[in-house]
Amino acid sequence: MSASTPDEMIAGFPHSSLPKVTGEPTFEDLKVIRRLLNTNAMSVSSYVGGGRHGHLGIIMTNEEYFAIAADVFAPPNNPGASPEVVAGMTAAVIAELTRLHRETTLVYRTYHNVDQAIKKLIIEAFDDAYLNALSDEVVGYANCTSLDILTHLLTYYAMIAPTELTQNYERLNTPYDPNQPIETLFQQIQDARAFAVAGGQPYGTAMIINVAYTLVFNTGLYPDACRAWQSKAIADKTWAQFKIDFSTAHREFRLTNQTAQQSGFHSANMMIEQSRDGSMQDTAEAIAQLATNGVRPRNGCDAHQHKCKTCDSVRSSTCTHRAAETRNSNAQYQDQTCLARATPNKNYE
Repeated sequence: MSASTPDEMIAGFPHSSLPKVTGEPTFEDLKVIRRLLNTNAMSVSSYVGGGRHGHLGIIMTNEEYFAIAADVFAPPNNPGASPEVVAGMTAAVIAELTRLHRETTLVYRTYHNVDQAIKKLIIEAFDDAYLNALSDEVVGYANCTSLDILTHLLTYYAMIAPTELTQNYERLNTPYDPNQPIETLFQQIQDARAFAVAGGQPYGTAMIINVAYTLVFNTGLYPDACRAWQSKAIADKTWAQFKIDFSTAHREFRLTNQTAQQSGFHSANMMIEQSRDGSMQDTAEAIAQLATNGVRPRNGCDAHQHKCKTCDSVRSSTCTHRAAETRNSNAQYQDQTCLARATPNKNYE
């Protein structure tokens, strides 16, 4: 099995071309380019550097890669044209050496071709004026690695002022809002760290972990996770482990919060239903009482009609017999304006 050529590598990359940067590159330009290149490098598998990040180590410094992978990405050596066979070796030993040589040759060529492919993409993305310092008159950029070119661009064109580094430190320490995904905090820390590296003042792993821990501790919402983290051995307090532990803690917080909200919602619904049932029961009882006692309009008046036998008026203020009849009113009725409340007598029916 042979390694893919650089052009075949490019064709298989998630990003087979990069956005063209016109004019002098800025830090933001390089930030975008590097993220695309990182994805490309990781898309080609490798057991070097822990085996989990493909060929990412090709375009990172040792410090940057170790901060991410907690491992060292050591470039493979050229195994030479053939295995070293010594006189007297058995056929079985020679066969094993040959197999190992083929394997190490594949690893080396894959590494080399990934680097060549990424370098080609970088050169095409930037104007020659900003890269010519690295170009040899005879071999061009053949003596440069992709990391050499990226470092050159970061050093001479993506310059970061001291005030920007101060602002970056403030962004690093921005309080975390637990209503947002915990990944927003992780990205905040990682972006600030990358900016500090580009500015020549990198943050160490212990520092960013301490900052991240302080930010989650200050929310007051992860006491168990914070206690568990503090009890870990120093060797276990890696950035990767921090993200795992507090992603779990944030998930538990969200589940607990959702359960509490749902419980409150059902309690409110139950109260509404109980109130509604009570109101319906009160209404039913009132209707039953009215059916039993008869309908009584406002002010306690009886509903049946009372007519004056003299003038045939119905509880009307025009009835001239009203005053006389109200003298015979039942004492329990106090409203003298309603003849219906008077005790029925011979003049009313």
